[in-house]
Amino acid sequence: MTSKLHFARFHFEPAITITTQEEEKIKLEKDKQKLLKIISFETDINKYLQESKHKNLSNETISWQFGGINAEDDYIYGKLRKVKIKKTTLLDNDNKDFKPGVQEDGEVCNFLFYIKNHIFTYESKKNVGSKAPILIIESIFNSYYSNTDNTDDTNKKEKIIFELLKNRKEISQRISELKIITYVKLSLYPTNPNSSSSSKNMDEYLKSIGAEKADFEYFASEKGNGINLNAANGIVKSGIRLAEEGYGNARIKGFKEVEIKEEKGTSRRKIDVINSVGFPIEREVDLTSDNKGNRKTLIRTTSDLIKSYNEP
Repeated sequence: MTSKLHFARFHFEPAITITTQEEEKIKLEKDKQKLLKIISFETDINKYLQESKHKNLSNETISWQFGGINAEDDYIYGKLRKVKIKKTTLLDNDNKDFKPGVQEDGEVCNFLFYIKNHIFTYESKKNVGSKAPILIIESIFNSYYSNTDNTDDTNKKEKIIFELLKNRKEISQRISELKIITYVKLSLYPTNPNSSSSSKNMDEYLKSIGAEKADFEYFASEKGNGINLNAANGIVKSGIRLAEEGYGNARIKGFKEVEIKEEKGTSRRKIDVINSVGFPIEREVDLTSDNKGNRKTLIRTTSDLIKSYNEP
């Protein structure tokens, strides 16, 4: 059965500075254990949702459950089940009559945490909700670790943040259609652990100044040549790449030439706004009821995606 996969980068706040490979190894194992504390068959998802800003995801007719959790190496694989409960009429064989009852209709989606690269891969299903797995895990984690008794540092609350990975080809195509770029806004944070070759310049800049988050805005008049994304060693373009890789968001505004149908050979300028959040990357795969097979498929697809970000 063909399924659609979405991908998100996740990071934790407050951020922890890593200087050695041994420190990174220890941190990744801690990250894994933090997630396993809140992702288990016993987790009362509905309770945590009612304590969060996403309480609308759970009510008396909708409930959620984790299952099939498997944690090996750098991965956590699992499934999330959404159950819709509705009142119905059942046969009462003892009394040869009918009686009130409930009917459960469940839908399951697979997911995978790739701890080393901080990527969350999940099966997107219309009947579950295109972002429901992200919102649910975010709600549980942030609720559980808002209690400092559950954190490593009892003086600091912890939270997890997800950013969808974006479709680089589609964004690049839209940018290439602009005749002039008049505005770029970048909201970024440095990579954890490593950037790709195309996002390296901006990532190294953010790390060199010790920034945990950064916002940049660039303006240019439409009467001039506009913003050159490749100038200054391509720092702005590198920032856009960083956003595409799930380390923030980018917004680009400019003008493109649009042909006037009524007057062949003539065109007019049209404003175009490109927002990276509107271009989530997707992959289609075949998933079955076999947990081991699905886990391998999610790992392989995620690994291939990571490699693609190092391509020019």
